[in-house]
Amino acid sequence: MNTKKTNSTLKQVDFKVSGRVQGVCFRMFVQQNAKINNVSGWVRNCSDGTSVEGLMQGSLENLHKMIEILKKGPSMARVLNSYFDWEENPKQIFDSFDIKH
Repeated sequence: MNTKKTNSTLKQVDFKVSGRVQGVCFRMFVQQNAKINNVSGWVRNCSDGTSVEGLMQGSLENLHKMIEILKKGPSMARVLNSYFDWEENPKQIFDSFDIKH
């Protein structure tokens, strides 16, 4: 990301989404939407085979947009559960959105 963020405006959300979210390009979908919405962080498949987890950083408005996007997922996915945990002061600041393996 090209935009510098300060800790006062930067919010963080840890997330976990479960259902049919692996093998349906969910991580790539999240990464693409994060870039569109100026959100940084990461996403990865969980070892349980039925969930994806990650971390997002950005403005309050953009994170709310991303939460709605994650609750729906791409067309091939079926999101059954979603969990979001807000953090006001991130300890580490990410400057891109990556897919972890």
